[in-house]
Amino acid sequence: ILVFLPIIRGYYIFGSGDVLTHIGYINDILIHRHFGSLNVYPINHIFATVIHYLSGLSIISITLLIPPLFSLFFLVSLYVFLKIFFKEKRILFVFLIFAFIPLLGYYYTAFVPYVQSFLLLPFFLYLLIKNCEENKRKKFYSLLLIISILTVFYHPLTALIMVLIIILFKYSIKI
Repeated sequence: ILVFLPIIRGYYIFGSGDVLTHIGYINDILIHRHFGSLNVYPINHIFATVIHYLSGLSIISITLLIPPLFSLFFLVSLYVFLKIFFKEKRILFVFLIFAFIPLLGYYYTAFVPYVQSFLLLPFFLYLLIKNCEENKRKKFYSLLLIISILTVFYHPLTALIMVLIIILFKYSIKI
């Protein structure tokens, strides 16, 4: 409910500065049919543009809708990721309750590329671990490759975090 409050309360726009810049970049894609060289987060704006074309929603509505959807995806992917390690449901739900803590900040309800890319990390971790299982390697490899490549264009800092995770993961397997 908290992350959907800007939509529930009927805000026209939520956030400052960056949100308006991102709306401008989305409009540039809609008008010129390509993103310019100054657009440093093209995947975020292409994603919003595709949602605009598919749904017919206004760009303003999309910038209010995408952050809560990413937050929900974060919780679902975190649940699936944690199910690998915890079979008992009570322990799993305790972890999920604490997972809400990062979602209580302002940036989790605003159209901010770094936060949205960061919320993809549990899904990335799930794919990384599933890719190591011999019988499921082919099934998850393509998804892992796609999310790894797209994250570079979503936000480079999250891509750097992913590279460090992969290095640590490969090193820990050797140990």
